[in-house]
Amino acid sequence: MAATVYPYVDLLLTDRYLRNLLPERSVGGRQKEVEALVLRLRGE
Repeated sequence: MAATVYPYVDLLLTDRYLRNLLPERSVGGRQKEVEALVLRLRGE
């Protein structure tokens, strides 16, 4: 399912396994997910 939406999103918050399969725009791990989301919402 993640691979289906991956081409259409700027950021994908996922678990570590999928993060390794879908590099670049995917983020895994609870703390890293929150940090990435905050940065994205700030526009950074």
